[in-house]
Amino acid sequence: MLFEFSFTKVFLTLFLLFVAWLFKWFYKSSQLQKFYRNQGISTSKREKNPNPDDELYPTKLLAQQEPNTKGLVSPGPGGAFLILTDAEIIKEFLLHDNTYYRKSFKIPSTSLLTSEGELWKKHRRSVSAALQFGYHNSMMPILLETINEYIPLSQKTEMTLTAPRDFQVFICDVLSRIFFGINPNKSAILKGKSPFLEALEVSELSTPVYRNPLVWIFGEKGRNFLFYLKGLDKRWKALKEHFRGEIQIKMKEIQKMKENNQETQRKDLLYLLLDERSKFNNDPDKTLSDAEILDEYFSFLVGGKDTTGAFLSMFLYCYVTQKEWAQKLDQEISEKLLNNEITVDIVKSMDLLTAFTKEVLRIYTPTPGTLPRVAKETHKLGNFEVKKGTMCMCFTGFNHFSPKYFQDPLTFNPDRWLQKDNHEASSIAYLPFSAGPRQCVGQNMALLIGKVLMTLIIKNFNVTLDPKYRLQMTAGMRGYSPKNPMKFTLSPK
Repeated sequence: MLFEFSFTKVFLTLFLLFVAWLFKWFYKSSQLQKFYRNQGISTSKREKNPNPDDELYPTKLLAQQEPNTKGLVSPGPGGAFLILTDAEIIKEFLLHDNTYYRKSFKIPSTSLLTSEGELWKKHRRSVSAALQFGYHNSMMPILLETINEYIPLSQKTEMTLTAPRDFQVFICDVLSRIFFGINPNKSAILKGKSPFLEALEVSELSTPVYRNPLVWIFGEKGRNFLFYLKGLDKRWKALKEHFRGEIQIKMKEIQKMKENNQETQRKDLLYLLLDERSKFNNDPDKTLSDAEILDEYFSFLVGGKDTTGAFLSMFLYCYVTQKEWAQKLDQEISEKLLNNEITVDIVKSMDLLTAFTKEVLRIYTPTPGTLPRVAKETHKLGNFEVKKGTMCMCFTGFNHFSPKYFQDPLTFNPDRWLQKDNHEASSIAYLPFSAGPRQCVGQNMALLIGKVLMTLIIKNFNVTLDPKYRLQMTAGMRGYSPKNPMKFTLSPK
């Protein structure tokens, strides 16, 4: 009886503590939501979506009906979850991101995407230096080589392209070549598979892990409770060991070239990062370690394959469905490309291609919101106050559909980007790659890859899509993208 009584007492005590904690959380949450509502922030409501084919449609509707919405508030881990929608407030948030906010999840990685403080500054400095615009000219041969392997331009044969999957594999391939300077199809085989394709598969399997609350709260320790990850972790370990070997090989090549006073003409990102390391005498405060370089590679891979794959899919979808603009784009490409020779300067000179790209990214931006951040202290943001512990994110895609900034925002109209009077408004509201210190460091690379690939496809093929295809857009962990695969037919011109 004594044991039973003690057990019951302990159970009741724990239960009452849980109820007290729950009450405290709900009370705190209601008070915080009230605090924000009193400052003009609207309550986030869950209503039936009038357009089930588009998961972002309620947001688009709100942007048109209530374009002056500052933001939305709902219950969150720290009591409140604040979604910012006002363009000016978003800009201020992004500019002061590193000052007042910290990451809201604990992912065991040192990449730009997940690091903070001095570590983040070091990564940003190193990667930005490697990706300076002059590098784009040197990466063009790698890009064109990859395109010709995936879409043989010289062979006049019809082919089927399944999007976004085929684009994701292409992006994984070209990013790996740009990063390591190695052709994945000719690289070492890792357990019967190209290590780059293994990296693609493992990264796809890993993405859902970060939705798990245990990982968000406890980081690496939370993964220990997910027993099904043991096999996945072994694959990650094997990949990292393989790529560390590639880094050591590249380091020896650089040292040998320096000893012989040689200089390579084809500099991949790994070469540039390791060359920087040698210039700073392997100073860990100024250069990236092998582990940090690998984290950046996997960050590029995970961050680039889904977003760029979705962008390329929607570009081709708009080209097929927007007949009038497709004809105009055909004409510009024919005038600029007398053959398949294409350079960075030619891409920069195509105004309509740039406008078409911007309009695709406005309507179908792959990343309509930023990763959530947590306020480190109470502070002013615009004309309202943000409490310490509030989880915040920017819904940058909201303003892409606001009539304050874009006339007739639901209409696909690249001409809006050719009008000079639209530039000031769009610079405030148009943020497909975010803004501020944490702006996407690879945006120019992604745009160049996309423009070159689309230009060569349009130049060489007639593109069609099954007329029965029904576009359904989903928004989730992997961004804003088509729910069902698109099968494009490419017929030689």
